[in-house]
Amino acid sequence: PQGHTLHAVEFAGARGYAVGDFGTLLRTDDSGATWRGVSTGTVFDLTKLRAVDSNSVVIGSGCLLRRSDDGGVTFRRLLFTSSETSCPATITSFHFPTPQTGYLLLSDGTVVQTGNGGASFSGRQALPGTQATRPTGTAATPSDIFFTDATTGFALTSGPDGGKIYRTSDGGNTWFRQATSDQ
Repeated sequence: PQGHTLHAVEFAGARGYAVGDFGTLLRTDDSGATWRGVSTGTVFDLTKLRAVDSNSVVIGSGCLLRRSDDGGVTFRRLLFTSSETSCPATITSFHFPTPQTGYLLLSDGTVVQTGNGGASFSGRQALPGTQATRPTGTAATPSDIFFTDATTGFALTSGPDGGKIYRTSDGGNTWFRQATSDQ
């Protein structure tokens, strides 16, 4: 009923969030029975979100990344790039396995990490075979990142030779390709 296309939904207990076009953020406190709009302070289309916990939510797309730690009452910009309107590589995926530790996977395969809830980010090893590690020729396309704890995570790429799964156990300092049944 709010009129904008929605792109992602995520829950932390009974509280859930959904993001969409024109800066749309919806929130439910009753397991999805009812939803209400939340002001994000942006009109950019939002395609990604992570509910870190019931009060902390990270939203973003393109060069924009914002975080609320009060259930969406206020948002602050997370400074992974100098501009929300233009950046060398856009957000492909992100994950916050803890309230303070988060990882961003960018469109060129770059991985950046925060240990302070997004106040600052530092570079980690880029995913093998992506544009960040193979600037010429055919490069794999990064597609997703997920961490099971503050240092152990997985990332996916796709390319002409199929999809690949990479694993890190040191917070993205090294990535190792995981064997799959089609290898």
